[in-house]
Amino acid sequence: MIKIEPKTHDEQYPDMSSNDEKSYPYGTSLDLSNEVAKGVGSESLQVGDMVDVRAKAFVKSKSISERDGSENVEMCLQFTEIDVSGASNDRAKQMYGDGE
Repeated sequence: MIKIEPKTHDEQYPDMSSNDEKSYPYGTSLDLSNEVAKGVGSESLQVGDMVDVRAKAFVKSKSISERDGSENVEMCLQFTEIDVSGASNDRAKQMYGDGE
C-alpha cells in the first residue's frame, strides 16, 4: 500500500505559478457515478468521513515513457467490483486511529 499525502501546488508543479493550498496529486481520486455511489451505501456517509475501499479491477492500459532520464509509468484500472465500508463519524479516530 502506498500512502498519498497532499502537497502544495509548488511541490507538485515547481515550474508553474505559486499556490500555497495543499491538495492531493492528480489521478489519486475515484469519482463514483450516481448508481455506484448509491450501490455502495453513500446515504450514511458525510463529506470528510474516512472509509475503507475494497475493489477488484483489471489493468485496462499501461504506458511507460522516459524523459530526461526519468521513467514515468501511468496505468488505467477498470474497476469491476467496489465495496465501501468502515465509515466512522468519530473525527479524532479518523485522524489519529485507535491508539493501538
